[in-house]
Amino acid sequence: MEIKRRISGNIDSRSKKRLLEDALKIKLDDGLFSHDIDEKSEEYNMIKHLALSLNLYDRVIGTLFTQQEIEQAEILVFRGAWVTGYPQPEKPIEFSGNTYSNSCPECGIHDEPKAPFQMKEPNLGKHKIMQLNWIFDEIFVERNFYQSFFKDFGIGMREAMLYKKNEPVKTVLQLDIPKAEFALDMNGLEFSTCPVCKKIKYTPVEIGFFPAPPRTNFHILKTKEFFGSGHSAFNKILMSHEIMSELVKIKVAKYYNFVPAK
Repeated sequence: MEIKRRISGNIDSRSKKRLLEDALKIKLDDGLFSHDIDEKSEEYNMIKHLALSLNLYDRVIGTLFTQQEIEQAEILVFRGAWVTGYPQPEKPIEFSGNTYSNSCPECGIHDEPKAPFQMKEPNLGKHKIMQLNWIFDEIFVERNFYQSFFKDFGIGMREAMLYKKNEPVKTVLQLDIPKAEFALDMNGLEFSTCPVCKKIKYTPVEIGFFPAPPRTNFHILKTKEFFGSGHSAFNKILMSHEIMSELVKIKVAKYYNFVPAK
């Protein structure tokens, strides 16, 4: 497991440039810069105090897991599929209010869908699964692939509708992913509380392993907990080891599309 950090900021003096180049062992241009680095590396150990003294940004941007760590997990978080298109209408708050029950206009936390997704007909090309921009907890799959793969796992589906037309999208179906009834142990993880609805959502950045669910007898679930920032709020999608390994085997997904729970 490798926790990645990003050092970024503005090089506005020769002395700052020289200090950074000496610490990072790279050549830098004047102006804005960013550099990704392993949190456990000697390089980061050299730069972290310098970054603070130079008023640079130093933040975690994610975690890279080994293939072994992913293969050994019973349950994994699906990081996402090929992304294309936008939900309609393209205003996120309006879209959320039209699609979900009790959608908070401030934080985006919502209840279950009250209307089908509206979208343009996607051009899948070689892809079998897809997601929409800014919608992180819904998966759309090519119709034949649903029949030959997800249906065999007992996973339901919903029709998505063409935008401003009363007819189904021809290319894809939406997976009907149930929501978990259990809560995860989120102790110690960063969260924010909405000033309007008073509900909480957790930071979406993945730092280390995802909290392991209390049970593993399922193939796909949405977490009860919400994640996101600003007006964005979504549930994480949990998948079984069996689905993960099969998707990787048939080259519909890759190992880096998954975060192991532990």
